[in-house]
Amino acid sequence: MTQSQLIDVETEEQLEAQLKAAGNEGLAVVHFWAEWCEPCKQMDEVLKVLGEDKKHLTLLRVEAEKDELEDVTEKYGVSMVPHFIFVRG
Repeated sequence: MTQSQLIDVETEEQLEAQLKAAGNEGLAVVHFWAEWCEPCKQMDEVLKVLGEDKKHLTLLRVEAEKDELEDVTEKYGVSMVPHFIFVRG
């Protein structure tokens, strides 16, 4: 089996589709991040390593300050970054 890849989410619909697909396979990790945030960049590296080790994870990145994703950040109560949610099917 191939490693889990870190997927950049562009829309709320894409996030919901990825979470639904992950629900059938196991666990999704959603990383809310911002371009200016150094700890976010460090966590990207941690997630890449985790994806190499845990093949059944869905790893998603949501840019917390992106206008198109404002409803998503509000829905999950994101007030600072990095912020993580874990979703199990």
